[in-house]
Amino acid sequence: MDTLLLPKELDVYMKRESLYMQNKCQMYSVVLGQCTKAMKARLEADSQYESFGLEGDVLGLLIMIRTVAYNYEVQRYPFLVLHSALKNYHLHFQCSYVTNDSYWESYTNMREVVEHCGGKTGHHDIWWSMCSSRRTVIYNRQAKAKRKRPQRPLKRLTMP
Repeated sequence: MDTLLLPKELDVYMKRESLYMQNKCQMYSVVLGQCTKAMKARLEADSQYESFGLEGDVLGLLIMIRTVAYNYEVQRYPFLVLHSALKNYHLHFQCSYVTNDSYWESYTNMREVVEHCGGKTGHHDIWWSMCSSRRTVIYNRQAKAKRKRPQRPLKRLTMP
């Protein structure tokens, strides 16, 4: 009985494997077709691109696209990149026609971009360090200005 099931199970497995490989290659083509020419040029410059293409590895391609997109932003001035990412994050809102699931997905994507740029969606270490050093400078200036002022003698009030 077991000897008869083994060839049938093998046939079913081979059909599923073949269908999986077809779908994987089609998905790879669809994802690559959505990329711009500039993005394709950046992907082709990567050493792993050919191995992903030969295997039809869709997940590897998506990870590579994400890395290329994030690294493009990091090449600019880091504070400007963080500022623009935070600005997009804080100005993002849910329109009336957007479903909760798609809004949550876009929200988490924006949060990941902010974290990738070195920021946080709560307290930002970069801003706090800049603000604290600025506060120290301002406090020191005010303290120096107070020390330099001559003290006026107090006038005594006399009763008539």
